[in-house]
Amino acid sequence: MLSRVATPSTCLAKRTFTTSIALRAGPKIPTDDEAPPVRSNPLVGNLPPVPPPANSASESPPQSKPTHAYDASKPFSLDIASIIANKSSAYGAELDSDPISRPQIRAKAVTGRTVFIQDRVTKTTGPTPMVAIRVLNRIIREDQVKNKYHSQKFHERKGLKKKRLRSQRWRSRFKHGFKATVSRVMELKKQGW
Repeated sequence: MLSRVATPSTCLAKRTFTTSIALRAGPKIPTDDEAPPVRSNPLVGNLPPVPPPANSASESPPQSKPTHAYDASKPFSLDIASIIANKSSAYGAELDSDPISRPQIRAKAVTGRTVFIQDRVTKTTGPTPMVAIRVLNRIIREDQVKNKYHSQKFHERKGLKKKRLRSQRWRSRFKHGFKATVSRVMELKKQGW
């Protein structure tokens, strides 16, 4: 009766430290005409052994290679500082030197506005000083600097602020919808409705 029970020394002779269910239940005994089995250890990965290249096998004597992807006999060295330095230098090289061409990040309050004098008109450039001043005026008007200046002069109660902001949001939504309706009416009128 005891001779039929598999002993641990015969079942787990190949790998004794494993978490895979297939090896704990008992490995399959391969036959001669089958290919060698693929490793099925979830800790190492399902990697078949790599065959040696044909040209190097004939020229050099066979070298001993590890049977697994990880060899614990060699000291493990990982230089974290060099990895971080390589990543940071690559990141710094990717950034543009012009701060305007970088993506705009709204992380804090805007403390100043800059308009560059260049050969074309964009959101933050102008070809002449007069055009640059006009661009700066447009930025100030869009940011509502004058309104913010007057609203920050005096303290506003929390309830009144909520009431004012609700009214402003409703007015802007109404204006947007009204403009869209008018443009649609004009479009239909041009079509002959």
